[in-house]
Amino acid sequence: MNLKPIKDYEGLYSLDLNNNQVWGHKKTIYKKATLMNNGYYCIGLSKNNKSTKKLLHRLIYEVYNGTIPKKMEIDHIDNNKLNNHISNLRLATHSENNCNVNVRIDNKIGYKNIYYNTKRKDYYVRISKNGKYVYKKYFKTLEEAIENRDIQLLLIHGDFCNLG
Repeated sequence: MNLKPIKDYEGLYSLDLNNNQVWGHKKTIYKKATLMNNGYYCIGLSKNNKSTKKLLHRLIYEVYNGTIPKKMEIDHIDNNKLNNHISNLRLATHSENNCNVNVRIDNKIGYKNIYYNTKRKDYYVRISKNGKYVYKKYFKTLEEAIENRDIQLLLIHGDFCNLG
């Protein structure tokens, strides 16, 4: 075991850096994480007869890096909410976190940021950043739209660019 204390729960709980599991010192066992409906793991911690649930990815990030600043989120780089290895977690604004999402299930075209204009019978690329549309351009073919979208997403979103 390679235990590091959890802030505000010192002596009660630690994170085992070898396996990302929470160790309970009182019962000397690993705490079982619960998979929530939103796809994230959470872990229950108790102190002074008060129980609280913590999102496991946020807890892991904080053990390694300290307190998460207000209005900041933790992004799963590979989009796998179950992969809470520290190398897969990074600090992000809400906008950056939203950039790094996969294509929605209800997307009829199958590509992020590409839409079909039924009146004009063409495709357009539309990209937003910080809640505002910052790019929109029309193309005759889907292939042209995809090529342009890939370039623009990388330019606009940088490390948080997700094509897919």
